Amino acid sequence: MLDKTGLLRRQILAGASAATALAFPMVNSGLYQAHAASPRRYARRVVDLVKGSIVIDMLGPLTLDFRPEVFAEPMSEKWAADFRASGITAFHNAVGVGGVDAYTSVMQWLLSWTGFVARNGHVFTGVGTADDLDTAKADDRIAVIMGLQNSDHFRSTADVKTFYQLGQRVSQLTYNSQNMIGAGCTDRIDGGLSDYGVSVVEEMNKIGMLVDTSHCGDKTTLDAIAASKGAIAFTHSNCRALNNHPRTKTDEAIKALGAKGGVMGITGVRNFLTAQEPTNVTNIVDQIDHVGKLIGYDKVGIGSDADLYGYDDMEPTAYAKLKSGYKGSYAFRDKIDTDGFDDPLKMYNLVEEMIRRGHSNEQITGVLGGNFRRLLGATWKIDTGASSNRNWSRRHSMKNSLGSRKHTLARIGLTALALGLATAAMADSGPTMKGPADVLISGGTIYDGSGGAPFEGDVVIREDRVIAVTHGASGATAAKVVDARGLAVAPGFINMLSWSPVTLLEDGRGMSDILQGVTLEVMGEGSSMGPLNPKMKALELQRQGDIKYPISWKTLGGYLDTVVAKGVSPNVASFVGAGQVRVNELGEDDVQPTAEQLARMRALVHEAMTEGAMGVASSLIYAPDTYAKTPELVALASEAGKCGGIYISHMRSEGDNILPAVDELIEISRKSGAPAEIFHLKLAGKDNWGKLDTVVAKIETARREGLRITTDMYTYAAGATGLDASMPTWVQSGGYEQWAARLKDPAIRARVATEMKGPGKGWENLYHSAGTPEKLLLIGFKNPALKQYTGKTLAEVARLRGTSPEDTAMDLVIADGSRVGTAYFMMDEANVRRQVALPWMSFGSDAGAPATEGVFLQSQDHPRAYGNFARLLGRYVRDEKVTTLESAVHRLTSLPATNLGLKERGALRPGYFADLAIFDPKTIRDNATFDKPAQYATGMRAVFVNGVQVVRDGEHTGAKPGRVVRGPGWKGWTGGGACK
Repeated sequence: MLDKTGLLRRQILAGASAATALAFPMVNSGLYQAHAASPRRYARRVVDLVKGSIVIDMLGPLTLDFRPEVFAEPMSEKWAADFRASGITAFHNAVGVGGVDAYTSVMQWLLSWTGFVARNGHVFTGVGTADDLDTAKADDRIAVIMGLQNSDHFRSTADVKTFYQLGQRVSQLTYNSQNMIGAGCTDRIDGGLSDYGVSVVEEMNKIGMLVDTSHCGDKTTLDAIAASKGAIAFTHSNCRALNNHPRTKTDEAIKALGAKGGVMGITGVRNFLTAQEPTNVTNIVDQIDHVGKLIGYDKVGIGSDADLYGYDDMEPTAYAKLKSGYKGSYAFRDKIDTDGFDDPLKMYNLVEEMIRRGHSNEQITGVLGGNFRRLLGATWKIDTGASSNRNWSRRHSMKNSLGSRKHTLARIGLTALALGLATAAMADSGPTMKGPADVLISGGTIYDGSGGAPFEGDVVIREDRVIAVTHGASGATAAKVVDARGLAVAPGFINMLSWSPVTLLEDGRGMSDILQGVTLEVMGEGSSMGPLNPKMKALELQRQGDIKYPISWKTLGGYLDTVVAKGVSPNVASFVGAGQVRVNELGEDDVQPTAEQLARMRALVHEAMTEGAMGVASSLIYAPDTYAKTPELVALASEAGKCGGIYISHMRSEGDNILPAVDELIEISRKSGAPAEIFHLKLAGKDNWGKLDTVVAKIETARREGLRITTDMYTYAAGATGLDASMPTWVQSGGYEQWAARLKDPAIRARVATEMKGPGKGWENLYHSAGTPEKLLLIGFKNPALKQYTGKTLAEVARLRGTSPEDTAMDLVIADGSRVGTAYFMMDEANVRRQVALPWMSFGSDAGAPATEGVFLQSQDHPRAYGNFARLLGRYVRDEKVTTLESAVHRLTSLPATNLGLKERGALRPGYFADLAIFDPKTIRDNATFDKPAQYATGMRAVFVNGVQVVRDGEHTGAKPGRVVRGPGWKGWTGGGACK
């Protein structure tokens, strides 16, 4: 928007100049022009009200064009004239800047705008106090209030003061999505203001920075109002009573705002105002009247949520990109702007309509800016060492008569001051940086988890936390220094599907995963280590395989506490299994729950969520999970959703019926209100390989609707499970013991063999998906007499035993006392490569965390147990360049951490737990094969868990600092957790 030419409503202002912008020559018919060149004429009362009022756009970015040259070059005379012609005294200039590196990004943003205001001091002036607004009006300057539409840059409460000193005066707590403070308006689950959020609000009150909750979710909004000692603002929102849109506010919230003395700014965004056409200025005044009648006209203002020209004149590609960046619930129509509120004369048009409605001058001047001016005066009252800010803002409001030389000096002073403050703030991460650190990771290439470009710098650790992440050398001193030059430094990796509950009880080092940089094992696919009733505990003890262990716990939380007390290197977390709670109530039979039984199942999920479960997980191709109908799953998922958890599923089909299976998962998410993730997305069976495009389209459509649907995967074209996935689920009803007994019945055996040879009808037949018994590799036996068959295909064993492959499979299940671990080769490598690059794809091994020694060598693993994550970074990132390293790291760290709602995990960010993976991108690789799976990956040089080094020079140190990582519903969180 450097030139501002080419469109009619911009051309009508072309004759305006600095000298004539506020001239109001009398014309015929008793009407007046807003300025000399305007073809529009307004009643004298309209012109006088705009001219005589403090007019503040409570949310009006100076431009929607964020190209670098906009900030680097002086503004055109045309653009300057349009600002003067608008009659607007002040703009709250704010955008959403978030993400892992928000601190640095906001620093850069503030510096860019500070420089812009300085270079154009003949038009603009900075604002340090509310008095500066009055001075700007008197001096014919346009005041710029610096704000942010996200508070991700507050790494700690100390940063509130830092950014206040840099000129920020307003901060919106969240944008549309969850952050550490609270929930956004398009989040499906709103757990309210976090404990950290409360402390941020308290610090903002103390410093004098205005709290804004325009984009916050309903509960977060109410919590923020309650937590604030003073008034807050909705700088740009609309009324839910007039339009049911997620960006609007309920009457309850508006009343709470008014009770504290806050002010609500009404936007001019078409889809926020009304769902009906036409949409024009009358609809804006409808909103003003609703708020005025509800809490008083002294508590309402205007926050256009657009620049002078609106959105609809944006460059087409940028306009389309803007619309596509929001969830489907935003319900954009062909136009975003409201008719009559889409050009620089918007405030004149608004006043004209308010006069037509019979509003008093007092009401109009209050709405135009007087009300917000009053709120700012009451809020910006604390001197935090920002007096220099006030001085530069006043210098910028000097009249033209002071001369260009003084204006130049003032602009230089402003830029130098802001640069100095920003440089100091970026060099010092706050009080926690003072004094020696415990660990300095020096000179590495930092991939911070955000997905952004890497940078060389330092990571500084004290105790269990990161206290600084710097671009370039930090200058820190530490007891331990890790030279990371030439290495990638990343957050520790999250294994989204881990089968390590038992392997960690045997060997808490978690060797195969920790040597790949995994610092968090997330367990619980369908079955989990709790809750357990007495019968379940007895069966678990009876069915144990190579690893024997006592069971002293009853609950999921009890297991997690037990394994950590025993000592583990990685952190641990778990879902509660949908099958687990089902068996607690219904046993392993193919039956449906009564209403009373379902209520008890829901209560078990709720209990697990309060113990810290991440959500509820199902595994729907296996008995007994497969017996659950969709309504049962919706009920259980809704309990997880109420506690801020997710629903995650090994879907009912990954083969012939994968499309309806995806539909079911999306339906469960939609009806339960919980986000959903697909475990180990795959297309099983050659006939289904071509369905990936359709699966992706279904997920993308749901995401545009506002559902948070994500996926994870392992990086191999073969899966691994048991021979139970080759047999119909009806024969498995009642559990292993009844399954094995039935397989001894000749009639049943014949029926099972027949069904194994064809597509599963009502069940997922992986034997058929593989296509041939040559593609079933037997890798896990319990019976020592059968271990001779480990590493052989089902076809080979059938030939050795002289029986058909179907009979051999049934005989092995009976003889082994287990389902027999089996790898199935049934996926397409091309699909694996495509999935690796999907932006919403995380990664999970679907395996344990074994060692290349001891009891673990009694059976054979799928190589994914040893190589899943290194294979991603080596084969798919470095060698085949399927995706970038920064994207892969993001989807190994921050993406799953965000999906799980983890607190202070998944990113290299000050204040976060010090879980790190340090590796050589040039050498990291997987070494495990199907023939020789027990081979560790190489290239991971160092790993830290909670600030403790567990891998040094590629070798385990023996340290076991792992902890339980709890979900949002954990009752141990301050405030009792998200379960309400």
